[in-house]
Amino acid sequence: MNTLLCTFTKSYYSKICKVSYLLLLTLIVFSSQAQRVYKNGIFGTSNLSKSGTTAPVGYEWSELQNDNGVTTESNGSAGFSSQSGSFRLADDFTIPAGQIWNISKLSFFVYQTGSPASPSPISTLYVRVYSGAPNAGGVIIYGDVVTNRLSSSTDTKMYRIFNSAVPTTTVPGTTRLIWKISANTSLNDPLILTSGTYWVEWTTTATNNGAHFCPASTVPGQRAPWTPPAANALAFTISSNTWALVSDTGNPATAPDVPQEFPFEIEYSTNCTSALVVGGPLNSNNQKARNTITTAMDVSNVVPIFAKVEYQAGNSILLNPGFKAEKQSVFTTKLLGDCL
Repeated sequence: MNTLLCTFTKSYYSKICKVSYLLLLTLIVFSSQAQRVYKNGIFGTSNLSKSGTTAPVGYEWSELQNDNGVTTESNGSAGFSSQSGSFRLADDFTIPAGQIWNISKLSFFVYQTGSPASPSPISTLYVRVYSGAPNAGGVIIYGDVVTNRLSSSTDTKMYRIFNSAVPTTTVPGTTRLIWKISANTSLNDPLILTSGTYWVEWTTTATNNGAHFCPASTVPGQRAPWTPPAANALAFTISSNTWALVSDTGNPATAPDVPQEFPFEIEYSTNCTSALVVGGPLNSNNQKARNTITTAMDVSNVVPIFAKVEYQAGNSILLNPGFKAEKQSVFTTKLLGDCL
């Protein structure tokens, strides 16, 4: 794990860093106009499985994990059903104080076991956004479950596999190709949100009406998607009209249940806050501010392994003690005159 104390200042174009392991840091100064992307977790683990099998050329494994040092139990659920008419999945995201997000695209990840490499097995995507947790009084503020919002479906170049070494050795397979499925908003159907915590819900249909599943966020070396905060993804079962916390029940069955998160992405444009203080788990989220970004003195400020995180500010970026970036993560800083 890398521990940094870094200061990036535009006026001097300087950086001072103490890094205990190799970490890619880049300082780039130029003007840019671009969409931002919020990422709720990661799920790629490596092109080499825990049992030593290399993924096909150009592809990567998304392998269920065991906690580091634990060789008797691992996660056991490759994915969770989002099949329309039976289940709906939901997870939360937070818009920082002072920001307004004009959302242009919502993307989710899904696989169908045994489906061909092309075309995509998914034919419909329904999306709704809630003002709060759907199991705790949240109100639907966008979307429905009758309008097919599927706008694109892309091969992620990742295969979902069970843990190939824990608790027993198995051979990874290529039957669970993960697809990124997206829903676009439009001028006639805008999604503009102010600061606060929201929940996004989605449900899908396969072309052959067969079963298909959404992988949970996957961080190498741990069964939990990240810590803290506690994972809180939800699943709605239509037959019983009930919401439940999404948990991996583990392998073997005696393993403890572990709550999960779902990876999803939100593309948006926003106004830019002048000064931003970043606290809590960093996960895979990029940050932008018009003038300064400062990390809080917080031991949970961690960029996880394999994550790619970018900070962009107009004048300076200060990484205080407590900020850490895992080995093999990529952390990039940009000092730009325009943060949009």
